[in-house]
Amino acid sequence: MIDISQNRQMDGYIWQAVYTDETVIGEYDVLEGRGFSEVDVSRVKTLLLLGNGGAHAIAVPDGAEPVFFRRRRATLELFDASDNAWNTTHCIGWRMGKQEVYHFVFEDDSTLVTSDFQAV
Repeated sequence: MIDISQNRQMDGYIWQAVYTDETVIGEYDVLEGRGFSEVDVSRVKTLLLLGNGGAHAIAVPDGAEPVFFRRRRATLELFDASDNAWNTTHCIGWRMGKQEVYHFVFEDDSTLVTSDFQAV
């Protein structure tokens, strides 16, 4: 695992993918970032979210397609210019045929595991 304290970005979590041969591919390697589209999804056995004082993992079954995405929301208050206007939800999971599992992680480190892609 990498030390994410050197790579503070706006998101509370970064992803890592662990391949079947134990190779770890991270969103950040030292100072370089990468998109999840650069991951060889056919080789992923585990997806991780690291940050905000916590770590979350999901095992990806053989033959399943790993999933990672972020959902960002802006809260607009007409009379309050707070610094917490942005809210980001992170998701790791997998889908295979009609089966799917999504592990949503919220900024307060709470989670929701569901088969509903639109749950959040």
